[in-house]
Amino acid sequence: MQLENWLYNGILHIKSVYCPPLQKNVSCDCLVIGGGFAGLHAALKLVDAGKKVVLLEKGICGSGSSGKSAGFLTPNSEEDLDQLSAEYGIEEAKKIVSMPYEGVKLIVNTIKKYKLDCDFKKQDSLYLALHKADEEVLRKEAEFLKKLGFKYKIYNQKELREIHPSHKLQLGLCKY
Repeated sequence: MQLENWLYNGILHIKSVYCPPLQKNVSCDCLVIGGGFAGLHAALKLVDAGKKVVLLEKGICGSGSSGKSAGFLTPNSEEDLDQLSAEYGIEEAKKIVSMPYEGVKLIVNTIKKYKLDCDFKKQDSLYLALHKADEEVLRKEAEFLKKLGFKYKIYNQKELREIHPSHKLQLGLCKY
């Protein structure tokens, strides 16, 4: 079975380079297992440090969880900040929230450093409250962003209408 990158081959009609499976002993200074964002960056840092690196990936680099993001790099936690703070305390919550922000910075800096032609565009995330009841969730999130020292902007209905024509949007929160 040969794995293919369906996005490149099927939709964009770009032929991806096929790398045959490893079938012999290879020696290296460092072995990296997994070709997602973390594995690729680890391998790159090691190569930059002069190490001989072998990267093993069972599929196609970037095809797992890293590739399933549809190309969006969002530095946001799966849990609301108040939940993280309640469970781990404010300082640990700040560390947890900082990790994906630092990861995105690492990826952006790598794109710039190596002048990768990848159609990268900066685009902020906007979280929306569609109902009055949802406004409190966004306001609470903004309160914790402020406590943790992160930048954000709250958009009221009037400001949202300048971005999107819907009259149903109640409130917006943009995390930077």
